[in-house]
Amino acid sequence: MFNRICLLFTLIFASAYAENKEKEVRFKANFKVLSFNPDIQDLGYLEEKELRFVNINQDIISSDFLYFGKPEIEFVKIITPKPPPSELELSVETRQNAEKKLEQISDQYNKLNLQLRKINESIGNQERQPNSSELLIINEINNSMQLLAEKISKAETELANAHGNYLRNLEKAPKIETNKKKDNLKKENIPPPYEPLAKFTIPVSGGNYILIFNKTPNGVTISPLNDAPGVFPFGSYQFINLTGTTVELRFGSKVIPLNPNGRTVFKPETANGEYLEGEFWTKVDDEFKLGYKFR
Repeated sequence: MFNRICLLFTLIFASAYAENKEKEVRFKANFKVLSFNPDIQDLGYLEEKELRFVNINQDIISSDFLYFGKPEIEFVKIITPKPPPSELELSVETRQNAEKKLEQISDQYNKLNLQLRKINESIGNQERQPNSSELLIINEINNSMQLLAEKISKAETELANAHGNYLRNLEKAPKIETNKKKDNLKKENIPPPYEPLAKFTIPVSGGNYILIFNKTPNGVTISPLNDAPGVFPFGSYQFINLTGTTVELRFGSKVIPLNPNGRTVFKPETANGEYLEGEFWTKVDDEFKLGYKFR
């Protein structure tokens, strides 16, 4: 009897879960991405539990992505785990540091040597003996050069040891084997770790959007542009202000103010074949200054 009751509860729970899954609302949207910054890399988004990769550029709008899932598209930054440096990599870094150290000490020595040579040449050209102040300077330079010569000797020894250690690690370094391709393919199927970056809430009606990513001190924001066919009149322009301050768009006598994160659509009154000329003016210290001209 008890087993029958447990089975009944299990069936009821499974049926209710399946019914809730069927009732879950799925949102559909087409979107493209564009970066306002040049340094947003390793981007992806989640569709259900599947991670999809996105190529994002600063100057080129991406191809279309079709999303079907929860009301919010979760964009994530893909984390590429960095393995600890190998002994060979550490020995390369040690050798490079030793080279820089020797170069810096040698540079100091050469500068003092040049200074000493100029003093001696000046005294020799005058065919006289150095005076007391010149002797003091010459002695100070000689003492400094002697100390630097000792440091150069130690630095050369350090560099030789570092180079020898590098050669030993190079000899021990494992060779890349081509028969490990299958193992690499298996690893590629494992989704990489990621962390939340930004979200975009899809309107109930769905639609087509261009998602502009903007990196700010408080994180990454997304400014969506409606990209549905027929949204803009033929020959019109859409402007979005991501500068963080008020901007004025000036087209001749026509002035269009645009607040931070504001947007506007403008259709110029230019004939076919004519250029559109305009200016962007940015508000700085309670006055507008010319920032950019375009034609």
